[in-house]
Amino acid sequence: MGRIYFDLCAIVILATLFVALIVRRLVKGRSNQLLLLLIACILITGIIDAWDEMFGVSIVANERSLMIRYVLDYVYFLLRNFTAPLYIMYICSFIGIWNSIRNWTRLRILLEFPYTIVVFTLISNLFTHKVFYMDENFIYHRGQMIYIIYAVAFYYMILGTVIFLKFRHLISRNVFWTMLWFMPANYVAVMIEMIDSSMRIEIFASAIMVMVLTIAVQKPEEMVDYYSMALGYNAFISELKKCEKSHSPFSLVYFRFSNHKGIRDSIGLMAFSELLKSITAKMTQIGRVINLHPEIYYLDNGTYAIMCSPRKYEVLLDMGRFIMSYMQEPMKVRQMEIALDTKACIIHFPYDYDNVDSLVSFAYNFDTKIPDQRRVIEVSKISENRDFKIKNDMDLIISHGISNHCFKMYYQPIYSIKEDKFVSAEALIRFFDDTYGFISPGLFIPAAEESGAIHQIGDFVLNDVCRFISEIDMTNLGLEYVEINLSVAQCIETNLAEKVLDIMSTFNLDPSRVNLEITETGVDYDPETTDRNIKILHEKGISFSLDDYGVGYSNIKRVVTLPLEIVKLDKSLVDEMDNPIMWSVITSTVRLLKKMNKHILVEGIEDERAFNKFKDIGCDYIQGYYFSKPLAENDFIEFIERANKVASAI
Repeated sequence: MGRIYFDLCAIVILATLFVALIVRRLVKGRSNQLLLLLIACILITGIIDAWDEMFGVSIVANERSLMIRYVLDYVYFLLRNFTAPLYIMYICSFIGIWNSIRNWTRLRILLEFPYTIVVFTLISNLFTHKVFYMDENFIYHRGQMIYIIYAVAFYYMILGTVIFLKFRHLISRNVFWTMLWFMPANYVAVMIEMIDSSMRIEIFASAIMVMVLTIAVQKPEEMVDYYSMALGYNAFISELKKCEKSHSPFSLVYFRFSNHKGIRDSIGLMAFSELLKSITAKMTQIGRVINLHPEIYYLDNGTYAIMCSPRKYEVLLDMGRFIMSYMQEPMKVRQMEIALDTKACIIHFPYDYDNVDSLVSFAYNFDTKIPDQRRVIEVSKISENRDFKIKNDMDLIISHGISNHCFKMYYQPIYSIKEDKFVSAEALIRFFDDTYGFISPGLFIPAAEESGAIHQIGDFVLNDVCRFISEIDMTNLGLEYVEINLSVAQCIETNLAEKVLDIMSTFNLDPSRVNLEITETGVDYDPETTDRNIKILHEKGISFSLDDYGVGYSNIKRVVTLPLEIVKLDKSLVDEMDNPIMWSVITSTVRLLKKMNKHILVEGIEDERAFNKFKDIGCDYIQGYYFSKPLAENDFIEFIERANKVASAI
């Protein structure tokens, strides 16, 4: 009985690992699944080996028991010899060369053919008994052909070592040495057992090594996202970097529902987790139905990625279409119906993107770059589209624009109804790229806010507008001030007030010549910092306007408490002026703001009818194409000189 103690210890270790991985659902991803299969294979081998040993001490020897023992031995050899190629498959998956291996026919032959030799050798043993046999006392003996099986095992050890040495740059040194010693350690155990059959340590050695793999190398708990039960961000980045280093191509589908934050906030984190798990399960089910079984990752922020071999591109595209149809349907979570605002795209690597950083960055904002269509967009088919190229390369385009002074300030006149002339202007930034020409602020401003370049752009705006004001005669032109927009990012700069005052001091400007525009979003994002900046600047004589009023959830209390001289009604309200209900809201809003002693400016006036309607309800200032589009500096000065002289003459 003492001879099976090592097997029993191995069974306990392997069974514990297997159950732990299953119970904790740490079986997502090819590497985890191959590791689980490896554990199961060694576990079953250990059980058979222990059972086989029991025949010699506690089971009556007869023809029936002899047949059972032969069957066990055959299964043992088949499974035990399958461990080596299985481990090599695990190596290929773990170090990120799986797609290359599967496409490399010769290497597949090198991997599969030796196992075929083992199978035929075992079949021949039915007739020759040259591999193993039982004597008349039912005692197990090895034959000469057993060395063929040992030779195959040694071959796999060499093959695994060659693969490891060739791709060692894909993994860390510690991981390299830990994984490299798996097969030699097993081979040494086999040699010891050959020399001394009483030392049944072969399965025990495998159990110890696979335990080390699970704990120190694979670390499945670090690879799985708890909330979605898909593979997580770490696993995704690890796989991408391995593919990049090994030059292994792959196909990738991204799914992103951009309203994830609102959904999570409204239903709670645990219910949101249930939603994600149901999406992951559905994706897995769809993959199983179409026989694809790809890697599924959840990257947080409502973003999924599904990855597979480029050979399966068309199948992956079909899977993406099925998933997109599923995600467009309302989903029930705890009796609540959830609608996902989902976009999807499919990518070839390295043809559409050739580096991991840009691919990962694309994952979190691709929904703003691809066409607004409810289907899976193939990036390869839109890669030459101008808008996509601009959106995709926006960070580089902005950086180039800053370095090469491609930003220019334009000025849109603002008309005073009371004074019947133009009394101010709004400074508006324009971007003319050398390659793409004019780029809309609606494209580059959000990208600059996300990348942080908005701070440099904001500094340029402050400096250039202050320079312009200092160079013109505001009094002779009949202008009182120029409005400068502040972005959300600028509003929460702790040194904004000091920066603005320093710039104005540099150009020796009277603070009354500048009006700073802030948005409701900027006010609410970081009220404490924003309030401090506004208070300091207002005390120095700078006036403030609230821009885009009516776009967000207007906070009346904030409008009352902030030192705002002007409230600007957004163009979206002008567009709704023929809607009786909205017009009632607009007129009520104007009356309320007038009672709060605010001046009201209306943006986006494009015709005389709109001008008269807003004039009649008591608005103070008008801005829009009805009077003028935004103009370059010289054109703006000419327009104001001409228009205000005409107004004075009347």
